[in-house]
Amino acid sequence: MFFIIIIYITILTGLIIGMILNRTYEKNFLHTCLKKEHPLLFLYPLCLYIFDKFELHQHFINQNTKEALESLNIGEKKETQLPLYWCKKCSFIIALIFLISIFSLFNELNSMQKSQLINGNAIQRPTYGEGEKKVRLYVEVEDKKDSIKDELNLNIEERRYDNEAMLKSFEEARKYIDLNILGENESLDDVRKPLVLMKQIPGTSIKIKWKIDNKNIIDTRGDLNNSNIPKEGELVQITAQIEYFDTIENYLITLRVKPKIVSRREQVLDALKEAIENKSRDTITEKEQILPEDIGERKINYNEPENRESEKMFFIGIIITGFIYFLFDKELLDQYKKREMQVLMDYPEIVNKIVLLLGAGMTMKNAWGKVVKEYVNKNREGAKNKRFAYEEMIITYNELHNGVIEMKAYESYGKRMKVLPYLRFSSLISQNLKKGSKGLLELLEYEAMEAFNERKELAKRLGEEASTKLLLPMMLMLLIVLVIILVPAISGL
Repeated sequence: MFFIIIIYITILTGLIIGMILNRTYEKNFLHTCLKKEHPLLFLYPLCLYIFDKFELHQHFINQNTKEALESLNIGEKKETQLPLYWCKKCSFIIALIFLISIFSLFNELNSMQKSQLINGNAIQRPTYGEGEKKVRLYVEVEDKKDSIKDELNLNIEERRYDNEAMLKSFEEARKYIDLNILGENESLDDVRKPLVLMKQIPGTSIKIKWKIDNKNIIDTRGDLNNSNIPKEGELVQITAQIEYFDTIENYLITLRVKPKIVSRREQVLDALKEAIENKSRDTITEKEQILPEDIGERKINYNEPENRESEKMFFIGIIITGFIYFLFDKELLDQYKKREMQVLMDYPEIVNKIVLLLGAGMTMKNAWGKVVKEYVNKNREGAKNKRFAYEEMIITYNELHNGVIEMKAYESYGKRMKVLPYLRFSSLISQNLKKGSKGLLELLEYEAMEAFNERKELAKRLGEEASTKLLLPMMLMLLIVLVIILVPAISGL
């Protein structure tokens, strides 16, 4: 227990010290980050230190992740994308481990405060009127030959002013009694296991009370005290008093109780329970119930069961943390797939706009700028729907105005898009710029027509995928409808 607490405290202390020592690490790099976009910004210095110190990007960041980050963070510096993504993921993991350790530590300390044993062999009694409480202990009975270990479930009675005990029982109708009273016994002439003394007949208002002529052998609960009876057994008569409002009928049952086969282990544990009961009676008016320290020559050691909840909570939390770590990458790749689908849907529209502007007599550079300005103006008017293909066009537009060769700017656009139609589109433009613009319009018109056909096929495929995803909800709805129809029909039969 103390070892686990030390582990939790070590983890928490290590995280806190790491945060304090590295609070100014890469401060200039992080000062531009917005708290709204990075709620765990205070953990980023520690994350960056881990990132740089252990060079984790070589082990945990693959090429697909890098490409997805570049495509989704258009216009941002490549050298900052990877560290910030690592910080966002790592800070969440660190915060989760910190919270898990705190909850586990408090749970462990709380379990220590709830300790039942006092000085190793005493249990605090409930005070007057609180009722009895249940205590679970591990007991070890030491012997010269061997030691016996077992678990004890004790009922610690409340502190009393005087001795008082009340036993009540209910009994059952004749037929139901005959079918159920034997429990696991085979016949009334060979009773070795507890009897089933029911209190009421199920589904009726018939109540049962039991009268037993020898309660030293059978108690009102049906438990047997058959350790010291003769081998031939003893006859016991029990009477089931069947009550139905004002009608009372007695049903006499005669049975033979035979001795049970008791193992050495059971003998020792029975003797221990008897010793505990004797101690309880002797100290019934005391504040504490003293437990026996020995049985004859056997010494007894008591131990409370270890609370493993905090350990389970911690390890489950670590597993969940690892799952979440890889979930970040999965979410990033899902966003990248959505981006790919978006640019494919936008491709026919972009090509068609370029074709219309070229047909109106504009040059490729001016047509490109016109499409970019139209997209920018829409965003200014409140259409905040980010379209990746147009965002990449803005970068190409800026390159053209910053002196980059036009042919290289278009080729770079196709490479950044990483989608085949855009590579084909940029290749068409750059090749015709080498040869001259003659025939470019016809090629782009054909490309626009092909792009619209591809978009139709893509939309058709997406529709089929959507209908496939709806199959499971539809089947569940059908099952619910069948249950609604069949349950009343079956219950009415």
